[in-house]
Amino acid sequence: MIEKDLSYFGKYKAGKLGLRAMCKFCYQVANKDWNRIRLYGINHNQYTYMLEQCKSLCEICGNKPLQGHDLCVDHDHITLKIRGLLCKRCNRGLGKLGDSIENLLKAIEYLERPAIRISNHYTEKKKDISRKPEMIYEEGKIIGRVCNICGIGKNFNCFGKFNNGYMGRLSVCKKCNTMRKFAYKMKELYGMTVFQYEKIYSEQKGLCGICKQKSKRELCVDHDHNSDILKIRGLLCHNCNMGIGTLGDTLECLQKAKKYLQIAPRYEEFQIKG
Repeated sequence: MIEKDLSYFGKYKAGKLGLRAMCKFCYQVANKDWNRIRLYGINHNQYTYMLEQCKSLCEICGNKPLQGHDLCVDHDHITLKIRGLLCKRCNRGLGKLGDSIENLLKAIEYLERPAIRISNHYTEKKKDISRKPEMIYEEGKIIGRVCNICGIGKNFNCFGKFNNGYMGRLSVCKKCNTMRKFAYKMKELYGMTVFQYEKIYSEQKGLCGICKQKSKRELCVDHDHNSDILKIRGLLCHNCNMGIGTLGDTLECLQKAKKYLQIAPRYEEFQIKG
């Protein structure tokens, strides 16, 4: 029993003096132990035993967890058997890649392909500031205007609000404005145009470069982070892009992850109750 100053105890209205019975550190440890019992059915002693077996290192990348973080308990989501302890990045990366060896093999094959260099040439038409906007009239009243990009006359409801704009609206419709923002993002981040993006998209038939599935969101532009020159590898769905990114974006780490999944669960005696 260690005596501590009241500042070491967290606030708790129902507690004596409005404080918890445990200090902040002990409460944090007890809370983590309770979560492991609730989620995985393993107590503090069993977790400590697993830490000793892996020498407190992640079983994929072999690194220590970030300061203030514990190793995550990794389990097979089908058999509910505990496989081992992983750092937060590797555990998240496996989850994003579907926890399957098949997707890891596809990711390894994808990274082994040569990346392509995208040229940074980008031309933009100069705006004619002197030109007045073309308006749409109905019964002598202005009901809309012509979009400066697509050239189609639309109702004012199709244009976003802009205080400094003519009639308090943007000069481009919402659809064209979304495309303009997308084009700006492609240019600034990857030095590519929308046409280059659409070319890669059509080559991949609108599918992710790894899992070969259609994505509800727009496909992410994946590039080689280890190269000094910006090289585009392809387009990936959000999960696959996050998966290879959290696993270090390297073939070495993906190979280790594949070996880790191929090994039978080391802690079969620790099984989550379904």
